[in-house]
Amino acid sequence: MKIEAIGLPLPKFMKKAWFYWFLLFLFIAFVMLCNSAEAAQFDFIRSKFAVYLSDFVNKMTSSGSAINKFAWAIFGFLSMMLFVQQFLIFVRKPDVFEHLTAVAYWFVGLGLMMSYDIATKTFWGIAEGLSYEMQYAFVGNNDPLFILQWIKKATMAIKLSDVGIFDALDMVALSMCWVIIGIALDCVMYLGSVWAVFGYGLAKIVGFVFIPFILVSGTRNLFDGWVRFFTGFIVLSVVVKVTGILGCLIFQAQLESIGVGFTSVLSDPQNVVEITEQNMGYAGEMIGTGVVAILFVLSAFKFAASLSAGVGSAGGGIGGAIKMGLKAASGKF
Repeated sequence: MKIEAIGLPLPKFMKKAWFYWFLLFLFIAFVMLCNSAEAAQFDFIRSKFAVYLSDFVNKMTSSGSAINKFAWAIFGFLSMMLFVQQFLIFVRKPDVFEHLTAVAYWFVGLGLMMSYDIATKTFWGIAEGLSYEMQYAFVGNNDPLFILQWIKKATMAIKLSDVGIFDALDMVALSMCWVIIGIALDCVMYLGSVWAVFGYGLAKIVGFVFIPFILVSGTRNLFDGWVRFFTGFIVLSVVVKVTGILGCLIFQAQLESIGVGFTSVLSDPQNVVEITEQNMGYAGEMIGTGVVAILFVLSAFKFAASLSAGVGSAGGGIGGAIKMGLKAASGKF
């Protein structure tokens, strides 16, 4: 961190390695406790967060807010620049398509400013709906904590067998690795879902100021940057759920290979299997697969960034759609 470079020295304890290990321990303990929480309670927390976030954004965009006045001042200034630009084009060489496109951009910016909370909430709702429907297609329920709870049940389907003293160390090490992998996958799944929620909140709070920049081509990159930032967290909420489900499917396949029974995809384990000398090799493969599953879920952040980067120029895309609509309309008149 470069906080000290701007004159804000870090406390000495934050420079110690034990402090970060302590934070990691608290996070793991919190996630393990979260597994026992009810899905209804988790949904209640997320719904209340959405309500509080909407209330905050509505207050921020209310007429008496300084942020609202600042954003509308930018909108007014850029509207004037847009008018002057189009006037100069009209004086030199009138271009009907160019003028109508500019007017359409102005109405798009005005519409986003007027319905900012509804528009952002709609896109986030679509993302949540897709993630829940994808989970429903795999496991038949929309429980937001289902994957976390299933990982915990799956790890409990493995039991350490009683072995001789010479094999005990290998068995204990293998069992510990399995438990650590289960906890790690649990943590990255929870981190990804919460990270998407917090990122959406951040993008929604700062985005209102970036909406006016869509009006002028010279500032449209700022609007495009915010759209990619906002889209990245929306995509992350879907991708992290899909990668988590794929990781769980790999786990189930590995568990079934050593004798754990399941009635359906990602159902509760029907029996407990002991790790013995005979199936120690299979258990070792499970550890390798578990590591790959963890890395795959962590890659959800990169996947989301790559997909959101594909949005490209949102402002340019809007302009292309506007021009296509104008050309289609001109063909009829």
